[in-house]
Amino acid sequence: MYSYDLPYFADSSELFARIADLPQAVWLDSCAQFGSQGRYDIMAAEPQLQLRGTLEQLEIRTPHGHYQQSGDCFGFIAEQLAALPRELPQNLPFCGGLIGYFAYELGTGLGFNRVKTQQPNIPLDDINAGIYAWTLIQDHHSKRCWLLCLKTCPAAVREDIQRRCRSAAPVAEHGYRAGHFSANMSRAEYLAKLAVIDDYIHAGDCYQVNFAQRFSAEFSGSALAAYNQLRRQLPSPYSAFMQLDRGAILSHSPERFLRVQGERVDTKPIKGTIARGKTPAEDQALAKQLQNSIKDRAENLMIVDLLRNDLSRSCKLGSVR
Repeated sequence: MYSYDLPYFADSSELFARIADLPQAVWLDSCAQFGSQGRYDIMAAEPQLQLRGTLEQLEIRTPHGHYQQSGDCFGFIAEQLAALPRELPQNLPFCGGLIGYFAYELGTGLGFNRVKTQQPNIPLDDINAGIYAWTLIQDHHSKRCWLLCLKTCPAAVREDIQRRCRSAAPVAEHGYRAGHFSANMSRAEYLAKLAVIDDYIHAGDCYQVNFAQRFSAEFSGSALAAYNQLRRQLPSPYSAFMQLDRGAILSHSPERFLRVQGERVDTKPIKGTIARGKTPAEDQALAKQLQNSIKDRAENLMIVDLLRNDLSRSCKLGSVR
């Protein structure tokens, strides 16, 4: 493992701009400069191994070519990760490895979704991830920045990333344009589907439905510029930007989905929200209103029960609290 101290950037967008032009650039963003919840930002690019495809068929790309991998994709990924060094210098959260996304629709093939979901008609792979040999880590508590490189990372790459991070700020990013957002169903269709769900609930056939609609718009310009605009307006401690071969992922979430540390697994959902008041007194009154809401308390209890059940599928019997 190679470790290099680099200049610290209070706004991580200034650091990411220095590597954003590299292939498959990714940024796990804590939005720390906007609040107290974030600490680490993780950035990488130029994966030594890129994986794209489905549960049954992966296209593997390397700097030397590409090939197809059939069968158990998670088993293949586990083999690749097992070959990486496991040292984490200075107790940092990441030193190289897998970063990417796994689409919601994969749940059907894994047995989590009992009803086959409708394909989203978005030209993105079910799996798109990379195994990265170098990583930039920003620690906003200690105000330090590091470049961490696996031993498989070539010296020329290590030198290039250091030069980029120590150089003057790059040329300002291009802008973007987004058209009017429209839903994939009309108001009448939306209400009709809600009525069907209500019938299912009253019949006892289900007690929760993840019902959502998709909004889309014509877009042109820089996806990174759009992401930076979003993070300024909606800073969230679990945010991410991924530049893909086709398009990009712009993700913002206030919720911790899963955190695994050794043999401990944590999840931290947020259910039940309300507007902020204009004064501390209004804030307290609204908080009390939320705490006394029968609907919101019921939803919280339901989510806790669902998460207990989900974690119990993987955790030791009786260990979930």
